[in-house]
Amino acid sequence: SILIFVDQNKKISKTSSGRHFSINLLSKHMLIKLGIWDKIKSSDITEYSKITTFDQPSKSFITFDSSLISYDYLGYIIKESALIKIIENEVDKNKSISFYNASDILSIENLKTKSMVLLKNKKSIDLDLLIYTNHGFESNLLELDIKFIKQNYNQKALVANIKATNNGKHNHPFQLFNNEDILGLLPTDGDNYNLIWSTTETKAKKIASEDNSLLLGSLNDLLEDHIGNINYSSQPKIFPFNGFHANKYYHNRVILMGSAAHSVHPLAGLGLNMTMSDIFILENFLSKEKLSNITENLLKVYNSYCLYSNNKTYYAINYIKDFYESNALPKTLKHHIFNIFENNSILKYNVIKEATGIKTLSMLLEEEYYQSYQY
Repeated sequence: SILIFVDQNKKISKTSSGRHFSINLLSKHMLIKLGIWDKIKSSDITEYSKITTFDQPSKSFITFDSSLISYDYLGYIIKESALIKIIENEVDKNKSISFYNASDILSIENLKTKSMVLLKNKKSIDLDLLIYTNHGFESNLLELDIKFIKQNYNQKALVANIKATNNGKHNHPFQLFNNEDILGLLPTDGDNYNLIWSTTETKAKKIASEDNSLLLGSLNDLLEDHIGNINYSSQPKIFPFNGFHANKYYHNRVILMGSAAHSVHPLAGLGLNMTMSDIFILENFLSKEKLSNITENLLKVYNSYCLYSNNKTYYAINYIKDFYESNALPKTLKHHIFNIFENNSILKYNVIKEATGIKTLSMLLEEEYYQSYQY
C-alpha cells in the first residue's frame, strides 16, 4: 500500500504556470518504465539534439551536441501542465494508492524499523518507509539528523512564453549569460519559446511590472541578435529559488527525495531531472529487494548513490553560475577559456553524460540492458 499525504487538493494541474520542463535521457527512461511517456501527445514534446550557451560580455559560446555521445537527442521539452495531468491520471487509476490530508497528521515517530504516523482522529499508521518530498524540508513533525549546505543565489526566476521571428537562428535550447542576468530559452513550437530569466529580486519585480512594450524592448536588447525580433511575450511570472543540498538522504525509516533533499539554480534545467534520478536510484534497488524487507543496507546504498550523483551536479552548477557572473577575469582570458572548452570534445563528452543522466544509467543498469535500450 502507498499512502500520499498532501497539503491541500492533490489536483495541481488546474493551475497553469506556463512553464516547460527540459527532460533528459534518464528522466525519459523512467517515464517510459512508468508507462507515462507514450501517453504524452507528440505535440506536447519538442526534442532537441543541441544546446548553446553564450557569454555576452566576452562574446564566447559553447555548443553541446548529442552526436558526441552517439545519441539522436540530448533531451526533450515538455509542457508542465501536460506531464502533470498524465501523472495524476495514472496515480488515480492505481488502486494501491490512497490520499490523506497532511494537515490531519498529529505526529510522526521515526523508529529504526518503521515510521509511525498518528492522525488527529487517533488513528495510527505504521509505514515501512516514509519518503519526504516537501520543498526545503521544513517540518515541525519530523526531527531528523540531517543538515543542509545552503546557497543563497540572491535571484528570482521570471517565466514567460515569447514569440520571435527566428529566421533560422537558434531553434534549440539556448542560454545567455549577461552578468547578473541568465536567460534560458526552450523552443516549444515554431518560433515560440519558453523563457526562464534569472535576475536580481529588484530587477525581477521591475520587469514583471512593466507594460508589454517595455518588456519586449528589454527582451530584444538582450536576445534579438540570437533569435530574431521578439514580437510577443506573455506576462512574466516570478518564482523564488535558493540552493541547498542535504548532507545525507535518510535517517532511520525516513528518506529525502527531490526538493526535500536538493535545490539548484535553474540555469541548467536539471531540478526535475535530479528528482527523477533519485526515483530511478531508489526504484532500482527496491526492485532487487522483497517489498516487505526494506533493509538498512538498501537505504545506505540509496544514500551513497544520490550523494555521489547530486553533489557533483550541485557544485558544478554553482561553479558555472559564479564563473559566468565573475568580473575578476579579463574578457580576453575568459574568451580564451571558452574556446579551449568549446574545442575539447572529451570535456564536453563527460559534461553531456552527466547532464543527460547517461552516467547514472550506465552505472546502475546491467550492461546488456543499457546497451540495447533505445531512446
